[in-house]
Amino acid sequence: MLPPADALREFTLAQGAEFQLVHTPARPDLFDMHPLYLSSSLNHRTEALRNDVLRAHLFQQVLSVEYATSYGRNATTLTVAPLGHATAIAQAASPDVSNKYPGSNKLPPITRALYVRVLRNMPIFAGRGDAFLATMDAFVDNEFLEFVGLWTKATKFDMLSFSMHYVTLFTHLKNEAWYGVDDRSEHLPAGWVAPMMLPSSLYPELLTYYRAALPGGGTFRLTKRIPTTVAGSPEATAELLLRQHKMAEFTRAWRDALKPASDIARDLASNMADTPLDVQFWAVVKASPEVADMPPRWQSFFYGLVKAVAHTVDQVLDDNEWRQKFASIWKRLPVTIMLTSLRLVNPVPFIDRVIKLFCWKPPGMFSLLQRIGGMMAATDLTNAALKTLAKPLDTLTRLAVERTLTTLLPADASGTQARISSQDPPETIRGALIGSSDPALADPQPATIAYAKMWIRKKEKDAFVDALGGSAVTDFLTHMASAIPPLLDEIWVCVDFAALMGTLVESVTQVLAALAAYDSPPSTTREAQSTEVVQAIYEALLPFFKAGHPLLHALATKPGKHTDNLSGLIALVNYFLSTCIAPTDGSAAIMALAADARPALAALSTQEKKYLYEEVDAIIKVMESAADQRDPRLKERPVLDSLALKAYWVHLAKQLAGDHMVSESHDIPAGDLDVD
Repeated sequence: MLPPADALREFTLAQGAEFQLVHTPARPDLFDMHPLYLSSSLNHRTEALRNDVLRAHLFQQVLSVEYATSYGRNATTLTVAPLGHATAIAQAASPDVSNKYPGSNKLPPITRALYVRVLRNMPIFAGRGDAFLATMDAFVDNEFLEFVGLWTKATKFDMLSFSMHYVTLFTHLKNEAWYGVDDRSEHLPAGWVAPMMLPSSLYPELLTYYRAALPGGGTFRLTKRIPTTVAGSPEATAELLLRQHKMAEFTRAWRDALKPASDIARDLASNMADTPLDVQFWAVVKASPEVADMPPRWQSFFYGLVKAVAHTVDQVLDDNEWRQKFASIWKRLPVTIMLTSLRLVNPVPFIDRVIKLFCWKPPGMFSLLQRIGGMMAATDLTNAALKTLAKPLDTLTRLAVERTLTTLLPADASGTQARISSQDPPETIRGALIGSSDPALADPQPATIAYAKMWIRKKEKDAFVDALGGSAVTDFLTHMASAIPPLLDEIWVCVDFAALMGTLVESVTQVLAALAAYDSPPSTTREAQSTEVVQAIYEALLPFFKAGHPLLHALATKPGKHTDNLSGLIALVNYFLSTCIAPTDGSAAIMALAADARPALAALSTQEKKYLYEEVDAIIKVMESAADQRDPRLKERPVLDSLALKAYWVHLAKQLAGDHMVSESHDIPAGDLDVD
């Protein structure tokens, strides 16, 4: 439902300003404290915390620099994350990745390596041959960055802030589970090197508070939640405590899941000299027809994973807007038709039918995929708002606005090429309109500027919906879907696939019913309500996870286990085991990734290290006070964001791609990044 016309105009004019303005610290007393006070009497745990913050910040800066190189000047309208000063980023060095390394050379080094490790090298794709991979690479080369830019613009999803937070959090939790935490170290398999200091359990607590205390509750959308409380009021404090509670429970759940997973991985790695990883894994699965038959550690991981997934679902869908969108999309999916088809036909032709169902576009209409994209972007609300904002304008002015903006937007309003954004401040929009030299736009009034911003917003959403119906995306989806039938064929042989999918549908339906509790006031406290909802989600998901276990057992007991199927489920599980523990391509194991900041420190002199840790202390102050990292009162970080960043970027690239695939970096000429 739209607000009244005047309120809608003011809301539209403010779009973008709420994340471009620097917010005040949640704890201003801590922000004003001298950084040295925080480190004057460090004990072992706080020293470990400094190293955790150092490693995390370097990883975040690598992600920021790569995001800036991908989206240039438009990056500032796609994220609230500080992208750093152009000079500091330009002084960093991009690792040189060999032309022999697979994947697209149009992607930044870490993004390219992740594409290869996480997607391209997966057996379900790599096992289908070079021609299949060439088509994947062509889409990544020519369409990927553009499409992601369209998606983030249309939905206002802040992918960089999301990645920075969760990559940092999960890397730390992985390090805790694998190496140990605080003063409790784990016994590592032979050949593994421990980090210079064990991770501190203080860091997730600090990160949780910082994220929860940010404006809008740390949402990863550019448009913040509309404030319902007055800053500093008891209601605002209660809201902050609720967010902290939920994020702390989320972190605890994933910590509880990753701990037994790492215990299992260490056991497998310790015995791999005598028995290969895959042989060990499938032997346990073969001996466990039911979940209750698995060894205690494996059961702990199983139930811990379900609990962690339940918290993840709650974290995403506790937001009213996202919950309504998901429920609307779920209602429109032809679930009954798909389940009926599964009971009648083999899944190989089933996948082809599903893809056609989603991508088929009747003449003059949108495909199902486009309609889902429109719901994700809330195009109906934008169209209605545009009509409301157009009413005060005369036809001459309205057409002049549309003509002018058409020349500033490319045909696809993409994330990398657009010269103007709906998130630009009103002054920028006004300047663009005046610059057209159209007499009707000589002195644009607020109503005209609001209409212009909303018109741009409509074009951004339309571009995303159009892309979903374009041949580039639909051909890519069809291509990728062709890799799924071999997996489904294995499932079809091993279990009743239709029954398994029926269990999934029932689980999702029950999850939505559990989340509906947020639509009513809590009977006790909001924290207690959240705990009850998560438990209900867990109980809804557990039957599906348990129904999936017999599939693995059936694969383990199947004669020959389809070892000749290079794109099957068993090959996929084996690849996951090897890439996490013992890769065979010269790259680092996932369990060893980003263990600490030792490579960055090794590149610095003693005096530079002293300056670096002063910069780290300042970051800790920012996190403890929940300040804005773009606050002009903060000093630049010449060591951390240049010398240390350069060394760490190269180190990460070598870990992900392999030492033999990455050479010394080259300086990026100042100005090439085109960052504001």
